[in-house]
Amino acid sequence: MRWHGLRWLGVALWVLRAVATEDEGEYEYEIETDIADEEESTPLFGRSPAIQHLDIDDTTVSAGIGHTCAIHSVSAADFGGKVLCWGEDMLGQSSPPDAEFIQVSCGRFHSCGVKLDETVECWGDPNHAMTPEGLFVQVSCGDFHTCGILKDGTLSCWGVNYDGQLDAPTGKYVQVSCGQGHSCALAADGTVTCWGANRHGQSTAPANYKFLQVSAAPGDFSCGVTVKNQIRCWGENHRRQLDAPLGSYLLVSTSRLSACGIKEDKHVVCWGLREGVTSVPPTMRLDELTLGWDHGCGIASDSGKVICWGNPSDDRLAIPPQLLS
Repeated sequence: MRWHGLRWLGVALWVLRAVATEDEGEYEYEIETDIADEEESTPLFGRSPAIQHLDIDDTTVSAGIGHTCAIHSVSAADFGGKVLCWGEDMLGQSSPPDAEFIQVSCGRFHSCGVKLDETVECWGDPNHAMTPEGLFVQVSCGDFHTCGILKDGTLSCWGVNYDGQLDAPTGKYVQVSCGQGHSCALAADGTVTCWGANRHGQSTAPANYKFLQVSAAPGDFSCGVTVKNQIRCWGENHRRQLDAPLGSYLLVSTSRLSACGIKEDKHVVCWGLREGVTSVPPTMRLDELTLGWDHGCGIASDSGKVICWGNPSDDRLAIPPQLLS
């Protein structure tokens, strides 16, 4: 990993500040958190969640409803990389611009990414792929809306607003996740605030837990990883998508009626509706995990390469060869 000096990493889910130390020419970066029950210094790459893979020299991946995008840098790149997309492309959601990005997110018919200059660029459905003003540290695409965290920690949202999904709360946040008609954001103290559609309680986050990560589903529920590495979900449960198995987890990703989590041993566990997105090979270990409607993708722990599973239609599983070599 190569860095141009010390950078503010607001994209991390529990980042307050980065600390750099030099030892024989090598830099070690770590994060000091202020989240309840997290008193120790936490390695920067030790618990990075699916939505933000912070080792940008490798690959980061995001699944939308029927398409997926990933950032892959060549060995000579110092920071960031080109975006490669595959799957559905009827509105250009899998046709990214020729630019360098440090983070990418996929929605239903559009995608967005944070570029090296910290601006956001979106592509796909012109009705929902508007490009906002300002400098950002993270962006998240929902079905028809998008939210991002500006450099000062405040939220900015754009797109449709039929359920109040653009009515973001005030305050400062370290992660945002957009779902179907609602969104959730994580503050530095571990509290989660959600807004938008709430007919099934998907925007009523539990107030008695502190979280490390949150995932708003492209359905009517949400999940998060608590500071004790447990998964808590809220909202609609008619497919038992709230019933996460007991265990110690590093991250969670949600689909429309199901969810999956990476456990501390890197194995993946899924629950809810048994469909393509939950058909994860039982021996597979992942460092990253991202779910679409009926397909999922991740970064294999042993090889660092992209792997996908589930519904193969519309080239959802047709990973570009650059990500497999």
